[in-house]
Amino acid sequence: MSYRFRVIAINDVGKSDPSKPSEIHNTLAEAPDNNPEDVKSESGDPHTLVITWQEMEKREFNGPDFKYRVMWRKVLGSGPNWHSNYTTTPSFIVNDVGNFSAFEIKVQAINEKGEGPQPDPVIGFSGEDGEIF
Repeated sequence: MSYRFRVIAINDVGKSDPSKPSEIHNTLAEAPDNNPEDVKSESGDPHTLVITWQEMEKREFNGPDFKYRVMWRKVLGSGPNWHSNYTTTPSFIVNDVGNFSAFEIKVQAINEKGEGPQPDPVIGFSGEDGEIF
């Protein structure tokens, strides 16, 4: 990120006019410090897992080539391996996952310098079949 600073003095008499802007100060890129919040599934369609989260602010990207790594696996019967994919938007859709199945879900921030911290999984569910018998 690039910053410029201005200074205002304040005392009993009042405030001064702002100083002229400083020279530009740049921070170095680094891996993200955190991951997105409010990760959940909002699945309405059968056999679909819709994963959403709160979009991170650009100042939290910490470097170029920012993206989200979306990871998911069934709670029961899928073994230790995670499925994963990447996106730059705050949602991701997984198709053909079964009707109303429980999943562990994680979303991790990534840029060209590295990965954010290892996220804790949350539980979400694929969509439920709406047929009535």
